[in-house]
Amino acid sequence: MITRLKKYLFLWKIRCLKPLYPKLASFFEKMDDKNCRLYFSQATQNYEREHFAAALLNLNMALYLDPQHFGALILRGRILIKEEKFDLASNDFLRAFDLSPVRFFLENIHLESLESFPGLREITIDINDTPQSLRYLYQDKNFGGSDFQQSEQNVLNEWGVSSPPETALSIEEKLKFDEMGPITQDEIETVDWNRVFK
Repeated sequence: MITRLKKYLFLWKIRCLKPLYPKLASFFEKMDDKNCRLYFSQATQNYEREHFAAALLNLNMALYLDPQHFGALILRGRILIKEEKFDLASNDFLRAFDLSPVRFFLENIHLESLESFPGLREITIDINDTPQSLRYLYQDKNFGGSDFQQSEQNVLNEWGVSSPPETALSIEEKLKFDEMGPITQDEIETVDWNRVFK
């Protein structure tokens, strides 16, 4: 009874906020860090031009600067879906849902999930339970609970990427990073990335 009441209150909140959402969305964008906004903007442009590698690099940078950037999580999830990396995409979608369930529904990400993830529509009885079904279908198998950090590290190791022990930027690195700006498609195409990561 209580869970049903919570669900109805949640749906009522979504209905009430739907007319106000366009103004709220611009407010959310203004709250983002300037550099994070720059990387996200560059990622959006690369995504629209179907330069997914460049978009992923910019999104990863935006998420490094602000790990709770809703739009960056959703956009990275969309790219991962196109690359058929559904487990990783589901992780990004669910992180976005955990950050802002209301925004997840206002932007119709739950409907997009039903169309994008194989098998999700078949196990989802109520459209409003999409995030729970997504968590059940993908995360419980590979990324669930305390095993997530280890699984994420295994994926990075599989790709040949080692994570540094200290990920915080020093002041000098942050200043240099701010000066350099977002990664462009030309840089991606001209740089020998195998040499950079050795």
